[in-house]
Amino acid sequence: MKNDHLHTAFFILILLTLASSLQAQRTIAVGGKSQILLNDSYCIGEVKRMAVDQAKINALETAYGRVIVQGTSTYVENIITGEKVKTNTKMNTIANSMVKGEWVKTKKTTMEWVVREKPKGGQELWLMCEIKGSAREIKDSKVDFEVFTMNCNNNPDKCKTEQFKSREELYMHFKTASKGYLSVFMEESGTVYRLLPYPNMHESYENAVPVKADQAYTLFSEKHYDYFKNSTPDEIMEYIMTTGGKSQLFNRIFVVFSKKAFKKPLLSNHTTGLKVTTPEKFQKWLGTNRAVDPLFQVKTLDITVTQFKK
Repeated sequence: MKNDHLHTAFFILILLTLASSLQAQRTIAVGGKSQILLNDSYCIGEVKRMAVDQAKINALETAYGRVIVQGTSTYVENIITGEKVKTNTKMNTIANSMVKGEWVKTKKTTMEWVVREKPKGGQELWLMCEIKGSAREIKDSKVDFEVFTMNCNNNPDKCKTEQFKSREELYMHFKTASKGYLSVFMEESGTVYRLLPYPNMHESYENAVPVKADQAYTLFSEKHYDYFKNSTPDEIMEYIMTTGGKSQLFNRIFVVFSKKAFKKPLLSNHTTGLKVTTPEKFQKWLGTNRAVDPLFQVKTLDITVTQFKK
């Protein structure tokens, strides 16, 4: 009889754990809209990404409220009623905007260019964007990590930049509060390249590289090759930025981190020596991992490469 009670208690504990896990992973359908004015300082690719980001922010704010920071206090405002509630909930950041939800998966995106008359004469071009997808409310704190791009590898504070000239090298600083697994991708001109793990690393790093807590990493740097066991200087890929003949190129870098090991997306070989996939397949892979793993985190870094002028 005593054994039956133990089995019953154990079964109830499993059910409670599963219920808690399912609640944490529950997603809802969301939708948002945005409109971006095209001006001379933007390239087309940049405007499209801005429109998608702003539409996602609109969708998350509609579902979970707008985040307002006043002094040392953070409030969530219902954008319909205007009511503000003080909160200690961990926030997410999209395009430098704090939101109380996490975008999980994109289901449909539509864009339309619209010409509008200016109040004082003339015309201006706007990009209208509507997006639909799934999202999850943020209730638990994510792992805190810092990451930024650099154009030199000897001083992170002085080398930090998002603006590159062609022929400059790309480096990355990364530091996390908890140990975990890291992978880095970059989307450029309709192709997603995997930058890390490097193509010739040991097979144990096929999916992602392990990173230690509170250790600063300088990535894509040959002289910093010894972070990972069994690595050699010859394995390190150092990346030189180019514009592909254009005056300016806008790239987006995806930094993927999780405390749990994850599987890489399906990749193909490329003439650059890197592994690649399509933006559509990559976004599907991100969405699938976000849906099943609340610890799966993605941070985007937008960089601009400008043609070098002699």
